[in-house]
Amino acid sequence: MNNEAQDNREPKSASDLFLSPELSKADSVLAVVLNWNAARETIECLASILNSSYAALDIVIVDNGSDEAVVQEIAGGMRQTKRRSHVRLARDPFGPPVSAGDLLLLRVDDNEGFAGGMNHALRRAMKWGYGWVLLVNNDCRISPNLVADLLGAASVRPRAGIVGCKVLDAAADEAVLFGAGRMMFELGAHLFWRTSSATGTIRVNFVTFAVAFISVAMLRDVGLLEERFFMYVEDVQLCYRAAKRGWQLFVDLDVAVHHARSTSLGNRSPGYYYYVTRNTLMFIRDEMPMVQRLVSMMAFLLETTLRWAFFLVRRQRTHARAVWLGAAHFTSGYSGRAPLELHGSAPPQRT
Repeated sequence: MNNEAQDNREPKSASDLFLSPELSKADSVLAVVLNWNAARETIECLASILNSSYAALDIVIVDNGSDEAVVQEIAGGMRQTKRRSHVRLARDPFGPPVSAGDLLLLRVDDNEGFAGGMNHALRRAMKWGYGWVLLVNNDCRISPNLVADLLGAASVRPRAGIVGCKVLDAAADEAVLFGAGRMMFELGAHLFWRTSSATGTIRVNFVTFAVAFISVAMLRDVGLLEERFFMYVEDVQLCYRAAKRGWQLFVDLDVAVHHARSTSLGNRSPGYYYYVTRNTLMFIRDEMPMVQRLVSMMAFLLETTLRWAFFLVRRQRTHARAVWLGAAHFTSGYSGRAPLELHGSAPPQRT
């Protein structure tokens, strides 16, 4: 199908995109890293971003209500970069943009989840006039040319709203965690068809937000991340809404990041299944047209029932309860953070 076809238009060369003082505001990028009680990972992620070759790149770390000792460790790590650092409270007025080359630590009073935490930075990116936002999980490490490469891919595609890249597992011989393909929304919203392409820039309908290069113009048109979800599926929903509004999504398979999985809820923890169950049902109900909604809802409910039964057979009762509770909370209208018995003290990140 055309939507999966490789797009071979030549991007701007890297030399056109970095180390140039003449960059326009449309080419300015705000990199955003979300932290929750994971100082070491966040400082290492920051170091990889600071190695970027791209000139018009500013950095914000959003701290999602971490312990004070963690905040101070991150602030110390920022000072060691020899760049001027600023600390602001998210609840305060936005204030002026941070000067070029400076670092901003934006403190949120409480853990507001992936969507809530990231939205604090996204609102500021819109207010301050950036052209693009780079969302980066704090357990990802980016290459020096990543920003220039993703902007190069986007610059020749006027309706590019979100551009992603290949995500490699840093702990498993660089196995591909995420490449390019299509989410099969009509079959339950989480079946993913992978493209056979290994290189090139591919038109897709979903980009994982482990690392995502997002147009600020698209955000103004489509809106921000859905905070009712707290974490998980908000990337699926934003991609779906963007495509409905005529924005295009791409994955550049020639660009890669390394991702150390399971620094958040863990690899397929009970909390993960709770959020995916509840939030997927909310997404299908709220976003899909009627016929697709009915088919997708039936497919996902069947998948959910089989998953619940599988956990029971394997005596993974906490996992089974998480699936059941996610469906029950969807029915009752409960949203936001999961019950502590499932969520525990885990930070909101992508896996």
